[in-house]
Amino acid sequence: MSSTIDITSDYIEQHIKKYDSKHFNQAFLRIIHRYKFWTLENVSVEKIDLESLWLNHGNIQLYKRFDPSTMPPIVMAEGKLIDGFHRSAAAKELNLQTIKAYVPLKHIKENFINENIPRILYYGTYKPLLKNINELGLGEFVKDTIEDNSMVHLYDNFKLAKEYAKNKKNISVDFLDQIIVLTIDIKNLNPLKTFQDPENPNLIKYQGVIKDFVLNQNIISSIRDYSPERKMVQCIVTNFLDDKRTNNYQNFDSKSITRVFVNWANENNIRTEVICLSPPSEEIFQNRPELKNRKGFDQPHVIPMICGYAIDFTAHQFPNITNNFWNPLITSYSRLQNIYFEIGGYFTDSPTWFGGRTHYHGNWGRVSRKILPADFKDDFL
Repeated sequence: MSSTIDITSDYIEQHIKKYDSKHFNQAFLRIIHRYKFWTLENVSVEKIDLESLWLNHGNIQLYKRFDPSTMPPIVMAEGKLIDGFHRSAAAKELNLQTIKAYVPLKHIKENFINENIPRILYYGTYKPLLKNINELGLGEFVKDTIEDNSMVHLYDNFKLAKEYAKNKKNISVDFLDQIIVLTIDIKNLNPLKTFQDPENPNLIKYQGVIKDFVLNQNIISSIRDYSPERKMVQCIVTNFLDDKRTNNYQNFDSKSITRVFVNWANENNIRTEVICLSPPSEEIFQNRPELKNRKGFDQPHVIPMICGYAIDFTAHQFPNITNNFWNPLITSYSRLQNIYFEIGGYFTDSPTWFGGRTHYHGNWGRVSRKILPADFKDDFL
């Protein structure tokens, strides 16, 4: 079998009938055909539930004599074991860690780019491998090394991508101190080769070669040349991102994330300010129409500040900016006007917000009443 695309629901049906035609369950058949495409993976034996099932002891002993590498794969979907009960029981008695299983893939061709599918995905790997990845692309490189079935495992969460690299098998211990994260824009992926993993909503699998990616420089760059204030800001941002609650907000807008950050900072007795940028003028939009291609282009852009540095967790909304929630754009106040005029058209003449000012700089409590709706709830604390 050459690729995951070849594994269809019809193939899975024939596979089950081949090994268990007497007990073929029509209810399971309906589950199988909910998913057009399937993939072969190693699944944890420990997570397979065989409690309260009556199984034939003779069949279990028979499968225990199989070579695990040649044992027919089991079939799992929606958290259920569909085929391979005796094989799974044999694996448990043999104390195997994993067993080969066919699991479904959810195609994401429909509504490929919308609010339900993150625009930015992440891939965790290692700095010593970067040269080969750049030459071959993700896909060609990984299929001969560490991925199953040449499927590239992409995550919608920076931390999960890093954790994935940390837990990969057959990786040199020396590599674990050199983990890097690549950022992939979903618009550069072929929808026909992109699948949502049904068992893990944070995982998207890609069957193909990815050559358009950006190295998340913040992860491997040293901060030794930063000023003391900049180092402090970096440490504060890292601590904020390490708070498990922040995972829920990575796809929120600038107002929501600023509110979350300010609340978190208050919990930790960290003094904050905010910057609210008046929307660009209509003249700017006429000259730079691409700025209208983002949601909320006509609303203020809100950024929290600490120690004179603005921390933009939503900078990826601007054209050609690769910084994201997990690698925010950090800008000193002295450079703010130049940077944000360049990337977003801010600091223009004749603004209509904040009494005709280009921006507001001050306390979150004062500005929040101006830009937030009355029913904007605070659910972080």
